[in-house]
Amino acid sequence: MLLFDLFPNLFVKENIQLIYEEALRKYNNIREIADSHDKKAATLLGFIGILVGILVGDFPFSEVIYADNHYGSLSLLLGLFFLFLSFSSNCCVLWTRKIYTGAKVKDLIDLYETEEVVNFKKIVIAKLVKAEIKLSGLSIIKAKYLKFSILSLGISLMFLILTKLLI
Repeated sequence: MLLFDLFPNLFVKENIQLIYEEALRKYNNIREIADSHDKKAATLLGFIGILVGILVGDFPFSEVIYADNHYGSLSLLLGLFFLFLSFSSNCCVLWTRKIYTGAKVKDLIDLYETEEVVNFKKIVIAKLVKAEIKLSGLSIIKAKYLKFSILSLGISLMFLILTKLLI
């Protein structure tokens, strides 16, 4: 059941443009939020890459592995584990990039030729609302993965610094 089936008096000719503009504004806002999640994830992935580069180039792995202090080895393993978790969840943010964009333009052109303008705008509004709902759900998922990635990266840094202090 579509929105204009529930509230038929709401979709009079005078209000239809206002409703269309509001639906489009909400859709664009949600899309910007989803895009910002992608940008944050890409930046975080770059930071993880730099951290891995520093670890591989400068970190005294042999000192940690052969040390008498087993806490240093455990701390290193936990740090690398959480770094991997951060990388994985960050990849999940970037992997969920498929964004529902609403109706196909060709379908809208075909509808425009057969429908009157008010009915056509109702259909476009319904498709925008559907796209906004799907995109909103996708954005929430991305935000959860991004928060987990940042948390895992922080824990990883804590363990890696602790490893450096223990050796």
